[in-house]
Amino acid sequence: MSISDYKFKLRAMQPSDSAAVANLITEFDGDMTTRFLLDAYTAITSGTEYHTLGVVVECAGYDGFVGMGTVRFNNVQYNGEILPHAFLDGLKVHKNFRGQGLGYQIPNWRIQQAKEAYGDSGMCQ
Repeated sequence: MSISDYKFKLRAMQPSDSAAVANLITEFDGDMTTRFLLDAYTAITSGTEYHTLGVVVECAGYDGFVGMGTVRFNNVQYNGEILPHAFLDGLKVHKNFRGQGLGYQIPNWRIQQAKEAYGDSGMCQ
């Protein structure tokens, strides 16, 4: 399959995605292994004091997710002013789908969510 043949769909993570998200994260080929003590969706979206939104990536013909990422919303103080803040974290792309532009598309999806939440008044990191 060539790069142009992949049909990716990015969408908000839902509670029913928990098992597929856990599979993507635990099969990640990095040096660190993640284990979930509760369902992955709850662990990811409720694991901090910040509101967290996740994105998952589906690919036609592939069973499971090929990518995911999260954005955490909070406030920060910058130059004496309290500003809304969106922190991009948790980017994962399945090793078989790297080099297809998902490392660009996933952050852009999250930045768009931050812009919808905060307009131009927020900070994105």
